[in-house]
Amino acid sequence: MKLKTKITEDVAKAIEYAISQPPSQEGMKILSEEALAKSLNIGVRRVRICLNLLEKKGVIARRRGSGTYVRRVPEFSEEHKQVLIESSLPLIDPKRLFVLDEVESISHGNNGRIFSMQLWCDLHTHKQINQSVFAGMSNSCSQQNGQLVIRALHGAGGISFSREDIKRQLGEVQVDGYFVEAHPDALKNADLFFEAGREYKVPVLFYYTGSLPLDEIPVFMINTYEAIQRAIRIFVNEGYKRIGFIALDRHMSPENASRVDDFELQAYEMAMGLWGLNYRNAIKVDQSAHSVMEKIREIIDGPTCPDALYVADDFVLTCVAEVLKVMDIKPGRDIGIITLGNRCHVLPEWSNWSCMEFDSEGFGRFLVEEMFLRIFSTTTESSSVSYHATWRPGETHQRAACCENINNVEMEKLECQEV
Repeated sequence: MKLKTKITEDVAKAIEYAISQPPSQEGMKILSEEALAKSLNIGVRRVRICLNLLEKKGVIARRRGSGTYVRRVPEFSEEHKQVLIESSLPLIDPKRLFVLDEVESISHGNNGRIFSMQLWCDLHTHKQINQSVFAGMSNSCSQQNGQLVIRALHGAGGISFSREDIKRQLGEVQVDGYFVEAHPDALKNADLFFEAGREYKVPVLFYYTGSLPLDEIPVFMINTYEAIQRAIRIFVNEGYKRIGFIALDRHMSPENASRVDDFELQAYEMAMGLWGLNYRNAIKVDQSAHSVMEKIREIIDGPTCPDALYVADDFVLTCVAEVLKVMDIKPGRDIGIITLGNRCHVLPEWSNWSCMEFDSEGFGRFLVEEMFLRIFSTTTESSSVSYHATWRPGETHQRAACCENINNVEMEKLECQEV
């Protein structure tokens, strides 16, 4: 049974890789299950399971009575391609997947109608990634006759709105859909948003610019959890053993931060444990530059200083770079660095940073695309979707000095999958 599951997952990977290659584009129609099975010389049931996996990952969209279409062209690196080759799975010619003369706009025609959507979010955050997501959502809404109205989850001074306040605001005006940042204050009031969605018969889409340990509600999220584990694997393959972790405390109170950010700390802990590394050095910092730099000095210059560091925020990286300059520590020579990055923001110019890069504006556009699909769809089924990082190797993760060889053990590949 496990072997059959592995074969099906490998076929799904091969199909996903083919969708990432020309002439694939958003809106291109994919062959029917029967035609695809014949083209790939596999069973219809296996094709159906593969397409289910790709639909959950947001790569394809199925429309009742119409067919299956490319929703998002995935990004694949040479590393992904090599994994497919090493698995002895033949690469699929993309032309064998598509109805080449049919390309449909994933955004359904709205006949000039203006759609109004509310975005409920934490306006007190200063994270660049959140601002980029907002920009992507706003631009995409404008292009599709959409209107994005922002509502705060907090009042003055960061004080959370009561359930009565949220319910009152939800009832003030009817909209075509709700975007809700999966902030702790929103999650504990999730029932109010879903109740409004049922009352007005409109979709509710929760999203988060990080990873969440959620099972009870579907969330679209930027998968920082998987990015952390991939970074640790890369460090280990470079020969590092004392790998540290530094992240930005996203929320204003410890009780809010614990459930979310500690989940990413768990990713660090789990990856270190999988590699049998006993070293642990992980800290969270606030949004004060002075405080961040003080803590960075402590972690780098302490008695248990790391030989490599994963930086889980590009704002924190700016502070890390300044500290390293002052201490005359060269990334890639004296310490390994991999950072989380945002395609929309330039990293410090001091070094060629190795980066787990997210396209946060693209994530915002993806959320709006999903909202329009739900507005026009007859189905209410939903599942969580992960948006994954692209590995951009620079020079800062490479170990310049000679180091002890490490057994060539490959960590099980972390895939884009339903959370």
